[in-house]
Amino acid sequence: MSADEHLSETTRKATRSEGSFCDQLWEDTKSLREEALNSKWIQGIGQGTLDPKDYGGYMVQDSIYCASVVENLGIAKKKADPGSDIFIYLEAQEKYISSYRDEMFKDWHIKSKDGIYVNPQLQLYMNYTQSVATTMDPLYFLISLVPGYRIFYWLAIELGPGSAANNLYQFWIDTMKTHKGWQRLQKLIDAHEEAIKEDTAKEVYNKCMQGEVNFFKNC
Repeated sequence: MSADEHLSETTRKATRSEGSFCDQLWEDTKSLREEALNSKWIQGIGQGTLDPKDYGGYMVQDSIYCASVVENLGIAKKKADPGSDIFIYLEAQEKYISSYRDEMFKDWHIKSKDGIYVNPQLQLYMNYTQSVATTMDPLYFLISLVPGYRIFYWLAIELGPGSAANNLYQFWIDTMKTHKGWQRLQKLIDAHEEAIKEDTAKEVYNKCMQGEVNFFKNC
């Protein structure tokens, strides 16, 4: 890192509002997150009014997204330094998400992702994350994961207090409240903050948050 770049990083830290680098990226996408919260799908989850067919349709699509994440984790892992904390994380996530994908395929009777129609908005999102994994430093692929890892937890917390009694989808809300893997991911990214170009990180983060929102709004 050049002296000018180091000065820029120092200035960034000094002028940032409270919280970590990842927390700032999160705060900057508040309006997008609220779009997701107000989407028909999420409100249907919270009120217990979502058509079960729409729930099932989303889960099938999400299983395809998980399959793409596994592929991208493998791509990013090959570019990371073996033995580094980034490599170790990518390898662990590849195993974990592979298991989750297999479980979803079993639950929804999916033999292969090749026969599944993919929502156009989801396809755009998957294409973008694949390009990040393929063309950028693995650190930016980690950044691309945070919106998807964190937004489900946040949505569940937002829905929790006002969710309907005897809600058919309360299990989804309760499960998402336990998904706190984003905390470990953020700590890893924040530990490498000095190697991150802020403009690139913001672009990746914002596009991936938009991808999550578009998926909710168009599923």
